[in-house]
This record gives sequence, structure tokens and C-alpha cells, in this order.
Amino acid sequence: MFMRAHEQLKKQGEGAIARLRPVAPLAGRGETHFAFKVIFKGEKVEGDGGPYRQFFDDISNELQPKKQGAEDEMINLLKPSANNLGNEMHNKHLFVLNPRATST
Repeated sequence: MFMRAHEQLKKQGEGAIARLRPVAPLAGRGETHFAFKVIFKGEKVEGDGGPYRQFFDDISNELQPKKQGAEDEMINLLKPSANNLGNEMHNKHLFVLNPRATST
């Protein structure tokens, strides 16, 4: 899903990233900003926010290694945080950007 989204964004050309950001008046009014519309064909996700949230949840899961040593099976953009690796009490579910992920 991440790679599909990346390919679609590249097709939008220069300035596409700027169009994803909410404009200041919208952000100031406390309204929800949807940068794009998400359609899951054949899946039951309700409301405007449901598919949008599900899209980011799916991509986040896709970018996280599922188990120790599984990094080579994933996109490898994220890596477990120190608390995640040490199974610490707080924030043990978090991931951080992988500083070694340098490929385009």
C-alpha cells in the first residue's frame, strides 16, 4: 500500500506535497483536514474519516518490522525504538525512523 501511494503521489508532479497540508484558516477553525480521498474497493469502512484513518494505520503497520530480524522483509523505513527493543514500560510499542534507510 505504501508503494502504491508513493507511485500515485509521484504522478501528481511538483507541488503535490504542499497540497497535502491544510491551509491556515482550515486548521484554525478546528475542522478535520483530509489531504486526499481514500476509497477501499470491496471493503466495508464507514464515514469520511474511517478509510482515511485506516489508510495511515495500514501504511504504518507496513513500515514496521513485525519481529526482530524481519527488517529485510520490510521496507525498513522504521525501526523499533529503544523502549521497544528493551520492552520498557512506557512507549514500548513505538518505532523511529531508521537512519540507515537511505535509498530512494
